[in-house]
Amino acid sequence: MQITLLTTALAILGTASAAATNPPPSYGNNPPPPPSYGGGKCVSQKEGQDFLNKFIGVLGRTDANYASTAQKIIADDFVEYSNSILSLQGLPISAPPGIAAATKNDWIQGVTHAPAFSGIKTLEVIVTCDRIVWYWVFTGIGSAKYPAAGFNLFHLKRKGPQLQVEKLYLEFDSIAWGLDTGIKVTYPNGTTVPGGK
Repeated sequence: MQITLLTTALAILGTASAAATNPPPSYGNNPPPPPSYGGGKCVSQKEGQDFLNKFIGVLGRTDANYASTAQKIIADDFVEYSNSILSLQGLPISAPPGIAAATKNDWIQGVTHAPAFSGIKTLEVIVTCDRIVWYWVFTGIGSAKYPAAGFNLFHLKRKGPQLQVEKLYLEFDSIAWGLDTGIKVTYPNGTTVPGGK
């Protein structure tokens, strides 16, 4: 059974909660790390919300121009990291997580040529100076028998007025996702799902 690298994994988003509009907080006796997004301007709650809405529009194809939107919001030096995706592909996993999509083009091709994601529900979003954490659940993957929950950690930067994601860390319920997309799982007690003993 083959699961497309970027089809299983991709990012997902929603509504922003706590947003920082000032420089990042102090890090004890050490100065804060320099912002990676350029310009020294933190992401506002509205900017975070707008970015997440665009991202979800790409995943769910609710954006009529999803392919061009993806080109705008994914940085040229984009990399995605996910042991969840690698495990579904039967590839080695590591700590920290390995690379699931090495380039912007890999991610965009994987997402835009896969079936649209459905049943995307945002559980919580946290926006900080140059990061967004998105906690989500998908209820419409494949057979839609098992909900799959997960987290996306977006590292953002600016390209002019446009926010872009340059690094994406994604981990989710890969067993639930796999079962929904046709993978069989055998548990230590001998039970195989779907199926039986």
